[in-house]
Amino acid sequence: MVLRRAFIVSPSHNWPGNGHAAQMPVFFPPLVKTLLDPSERQLIDRIQFLKAESEILRNGSSKCIKTIPADRARLLRLGKLLGSAIRGLISIVSPRTFLRWIICDGKSPRPPINKVGRPPTRESIQ
Repeated sequence: MVLRRAFIVSPSHNWPGNGHAAQMPVFFPPLVKTLLDPSERQLIDRIQFLKAESEILRNGSSKCIKTIPADRARLLRLGKLLGSAIRGLISIVSPRTFLRWIICDGKSPRPPINKVGRPPTRESIQ
């Protein structure tokens, strides 16, 4: 009796013990679908990212794809919305390269190279 009150069930629900197989409560399938399926907004974000990738690939005429800063910025803007789902979608560069782009976003691409050796002497000393 307590179980019947704990779940919202369909009127045709058959409980164990009365000769029929038990059915799932009514709220359970939509809940699972909501948890497992991506939302409409996430699907739109995925499609936009894939469209951007395909445009970049179409614009590149050679076998080696070189992304320009504008392409990187566009992919970063769209890819950040996807979160960890980017790992399964990105195909132009590796997910590790994409992560490096995120880390270096807004910074210089490489740290300045320190010169090796003795520093030059000042002219006042010479």
